[in-house]
Amino acid sequence: MARVLPIREKPGLRFFLGVILNMPSIGVAKSKLWGTAREPNTNKGSYSFLFHAGKRIGIVLRTQTKVRPLFISPGHKITIATAKKIVMRCVKNFRIPEPLRLAHIVSKMYKDKNYAHFKSFLKNYSDNK
Repeated sequence: MARVLPIREKPGLRFFLGVILNMPSIGVAKSKLWGTAREPNTNKGSYSFLFHAGKRIGIVLRTQTKVRPLFISPGHKITIATAKKIVMRCVKNFRIPEPLRLAHIVSKMYKDKNYAHFKSFLKNYSDNK
């Protein structure tokens, strides 16, 4: 699959961090920020391409059967195909890839200053690996 360049007008945080850290990066969004795409079918792993100004900028990816899709865009040093593979490998029992889901849980605990619950969560998570 051809390498896709990010939209020059709106490269986004995924691209910026990838460039600064000189690491591959992927954008994952729960809703479409811009562009047009067809709805992928309802099966896990189904996708359709996301376009903006006639250019392929990412995919609309169904990470679980019969759930709302995610919007995946390549950042720095990564192709759409590789971004799709990585996101699908990071999905377990939920729609959102596990690293993002855990980051959201931990940040919410920290925000709520529920440190006891935070420590308990980390212990339980590491025990269940």
